[in-house]
Amino acid sequence: MLGYKGSFETFKQAKHRAELAAVKLIEIAEKQEQLVLFGHGYMNRYIRKSLIDQGWVLTCKSNAYWGVTRLESK
Repeated sequence: MLGYKGSFETFKQAKHRAELAAVKLIEIAEKQEQLVLFGHGYMNRYIRKSLIDQGWVLTCKSNAYWGVTRLESK
């Protein structure tokens, strides 16, 4: 991929990792009033998608370079 050698995570594996991260975030959010996650582009996108699929509500989303996405549990 792009001239790099070595083994890389497949897209399917990355999506699965995002789903696992969403589960972990939900576990933490059940114990904490607020939770902040700093991440990177595609991983944030798929964590967000997984949280929304699990009933969380998107309340704020920015596409800026240092944008903020906010979700709230029901």
